[in-house]
This record gives sequence, C-alpha cells and structure tokens, in this order.
Amino acid sequence: MADTTSAAWSLLFGVRRSVRYHMRRQRFFDRLDRATALASLMAGSSTVVALLASAGEGLVLAAAAATAVAGACAAVSCRAVAPAAQRPRREFTGLERDVVGTAGDLTPERLAELTDRRLAIEAGGPPILRVLDALCHNELLTAVGGSDNQRATITRLQHWLANWTDFRADRLRKRAAV
Repeated sequence: MADTTSAAWSLLFGVRRSVRYHMRRQRFFDRLDRATALASLMAGSSTVVALLASAGEGLVLAAAAATAVAGACAAVSCRAVAPAAQRPRREFTGLERDVVGTAGDLTPERLAELTDRRLAIEAGGPPILRVLDALCHNELLTAVGGSDNQRATITRLQHWLANWTDFRADRLRKRAAV
C-alpha cells in the first residue's frame, strides 16, 4: 500500500503542477493581449493626434506601423493561444478532484486509470516549456512545504523568458542536498 500512496502523491503533485503551469500560460497570454490592445489603442490615438496636428509624415507613419504591428500581434497570438491553455487547465483540475476524491480508496487499477488520463491530457497539448514547468514545480514545493534540495535552480533571465522560450533548459538542475 505504501507504494500506491507514493505513486498517488507523485501523480497528485504532477497534476497540481500542470494546473499551475496552464494557469500561468493563460494568465501570460491574457496580460499580453491586454498590453497589445493598449499599445494598439495608444498608437492609433497618436496617429489621429499627429494627423490633426499636421505633424511630419515620419511620425504619422511610425504611429500607423506601431498600430498595425500591435493589432497583428493581438489578433494572431494572444487571442488564439489563451483559450488553448484554458482547456488543459480545466481537465487537469477535474483530474485533481478525482485523485483527491479517491485518495483513501486508491487501488493500483484506479491509479493506473488516473495516470492514463493525465498522460492523455498532456498528449493533447503543445510541448511543455521546461523552464516554466520548473518554475511551477518550485512554486508547488513552496506551497506544500517541500525540501529545498528538490527545487530547480533558475536564473533571473530564465525566469523572465519562461513564457516565451526554454532558454538554457538543458541547464536546469535540482539543488544539491545541503
């Protein structure tokens, strides 16, 4: 039974980390969408002001280009990707509820079924950004009172770029036991 308990805890930890991961992705794209909409609004407003003030052509052209770029970014990336993070978050949250709900009566068969559901959710999504996943791992360890030697060492630059790219993900390592 101890083996099932350990496997159940590992499954629950992984599911909770995935929930955090997809919440962070959704929040990132929602914020990016708002920022690009604001930039588009500001650039569009500056275009109108420049036209009204009969400013030079360079300023009007620059403001118009900024409006076009911000609008394109918002339309292509943010609004399309944010809902894509919502689906797995909901599915992982449902799986978490099922794992917690069966924790007392978790048989090896039920554990295998829940693990299969987790793998199916993961398979249906885009590739995981490993640095962002490590950030979520560290965050969850803090929430559950995990050991410091289980945390990944993440640089500030990696943290800053985590939602964009897996910068130096190959260098992610658990901290050495103290």
